[in-house]
Amino acid sequence: MRYPSGHLPGLSKGIHLGIRVSSSHLILGHHLQDSNERQGQDSGPGQSTWSDTPQTCYAWSRCSPWSRCSRELQLSAELQAATLKGRRAWCGGVFRDLVVNTRQYLEHVRGSKAGSQGKVVKLFANHFRVTSCPQWIAYKYNIDYMPDIENGDVRESLLFQHEALFGKCHIFDGNSLLLPCALPKSKTELVSHFKDQLVKVTIEFSSELTPTSPDRLRYYNILFRKILKIMKLRQVGRNYYNKEKAEEIRQHKLEIWPGYVTSILQYENSMTLCADVNHKLLRMETAYDLIMRIREDAKKKGIDVKEQVSKELVGSIVFTKFNNKTYRVDAINWKETPKTIFKKSDGTKITFMEYYKKMIYLFSRLEVSDTVNSYVTVLKKHDSSNTQMVVCVLSSDRKEMYDGIKKYLCVNCPIPSQCVVARTLDKPQTLMTIATKIAQQMNCKMGGALWKVQTGLQNAMFIGIDCFHDIVNRRKSIAGFVASVNEDLTEWFSQCIIQESGQELVNGLRACLQEALKLWYERNSLLPYSIIVYRDGVGDGQLQALIDYEIPQIVSSLKSIFNSQNFKLTFIVVKKRINTRFFVESQGRLQNPLPGTVVDVELTRREWYDFFIVSQSVKDGTVTPTHYNVIHDTVRLSPDTVQCLTYRLCHMYYNLPGVIRVPAPCHYAHKLAYLVGQSIHEEPHHSLSNRLFYL
Repeated sequence: MRYPSGHLPGLSKGIHLGIRVSSSHLILGHHLQDSNERQGQDSGPGQSTWSDTPQTCYAWSRCSPWSRCSRELQLSAELQAATLKGRRAWCGGVFRDLVVNTRQYLEHVRGSKAGSQGKVVKLFANHFRVTSCPQWIAYKYNIDYMPDIENGDVRESLLFQHEALFGKCHIFDGNSLLLPCALPKSKTELVSHFKDQLVKVTIEFSSELTPTSPDRLRYYNILFRKILKIMKLRQVGRNYYNKEKAEEIRQHKLEIWPGYVTSILQYENSMTLCADVNHKLLRMETAYDLIMRIREDAKKKGIDVKEQVSKELVGSIVFTKFNNKTYRVDAINWKETPKTIFKKSDGTKITFMEYYKKMIYLFSRLEVSDTVNSYVTVLKKHDSSNTQMVVCVLSSDRKEMYDGIKKYLCVNCPIPSQCVVARTLDKPQTLMTIATKIAQQMNCKMGGALWKVQTGLQNAMFIGIDCFHDIVNRRKSIAGFVASVNEDLTEWFSQCIIQESGQELVNGLRACLQEALKLWYERNSLLPYSIIVYRDGVGDGQLQALIDYEIPQIVSSLKSIFNSQNFKLTFIVVKKRINTRFFVESQGRLQNPLPGTVVDVELTRREWYDFFIVSQSVKDGTVTPTHYNVIHDTVRLSPDTVQCLTYRLCHMYYNLPGVIRVPAPCHYAHKLAYLVGQSIHEEPHHSLSNRLFYL
């Protein structure tokens, strides 16, 4: 259930510190239906059929709605969970992005960034206006402790021993204090008691914050999350959930906790609260249950228990009920036992058994029946230089079997391959449909094309970049780089960059650009006039780094490649993980907007050349729009052009006959990075770089 308008259940109209959440209002957006129908494929059931006239949509929505991905919503959670050092280093990635003004450098959209074509439609969104007293000033104070205290709860307790000094109306984030009134002194030193120790607490004035200050927005979010606590919602990871309303699905050993995702941010003309429902899906099976189940299976199948447990648990997220926290399993230490003694943070020593009050069992190694080796052995026997495609019919969807085959065929013996689980071919009523889809996928992997669209740009190369973290080596990340090498966007160059933690992505991008442009030149006998980059995988707080480092380095690399020739570059940041939802009213009910709906006013930021597109049609639930932010544009794409272009590219993903959420080069880059990070953990052989082998 969603709450697209009105008040959030359980939330009072007025809240402290001069802000108020009011009912929603209407905003503008717009709707695209493109004239560029796919060439080579008819529109089938469930696919959009484009009209002859391109349409941009101005949408009306309740209360300036658009929101960022969930990281921005985690403010108080991270502040409470982080150590003191982490708290001081972290200042909220989303708020660092808010002060980055990229539109000021784009002359062609300084006056207006809204499209002008198409039909105006009326939309609603899950945003609520937040108003603040326009002249009201808040006062920020830095809080220091001597000796240093890392625990956030202890820091709060020590400060609140002096609550009579600053009053009950305040917001504390673990490192700074926000007050509605100034304290008598700019610097106050106090003494608090912690156990048998005296701690000096220093409260020092930092700055005055206006109602629209990005730093003040951070405190608004902290305050609102405290309201969720008052509503008795439990914090799990980044969000808050209602355990009392949990539902069990016993036959699948699952439990579902309902909750909320919220954020308060400044948008085009006003500050709004974005609120969306969210559910935490929990397996009722514990890690111990899983280990016991694998142990029983090992007796029957003769598999290695340690290896199988590691494959099942490493990389997974576990939830501990005693503190409502989630942890990622990075490794399993088989050398230690429940009786192993470790040192706690206070210096005392204790066994794991005493600490957790439960037993953990480890098991001995069993004999291995390595079916992956048997597949590889057969492949080696039948491999030849004339082999164009390998099809493997697998007995099960076991990950280790798939990974082993893909690694061999992507690294050691580079041949495009197709893995099919045998049971998918056991249904006569769907066999022809499945066989057709498999044949289409194989065709693409061998260099074939299923359809094409006209982009409207001449001699333009399209690039997609996405990042994925390796599930085995957490210190490494994989960047997928995909570039079109012909005008029809039916041929692609693909390469991945495996980088260590902290290594700059652009060091590898230079080589990728050179190879992609070399291949383009071989196919077209000239270099592209313009290059359009869709950059996915950008975390909150990284916008300035893209502007200061990544884009200049790309420009520098292109200058060295093009020599004195002119080239144009557009760089677009793509965000999929956002919480804004749009609705259209039909016959008194709220429904999803039509594919091609664009929102480029009110919901956006005045400092950015940004817009939303709803590109998909979904049968169940609410459709999720995608946010696009043009941060560099020497091609000088008009709003209508970049919006239509982006929507057309969402139709060019060959693995799906419908429309996807992001432009095809973006999703191709994701698929490449995902395959490398999930399965092969090495850079694929260079001979596969001109094939979509990762579909």
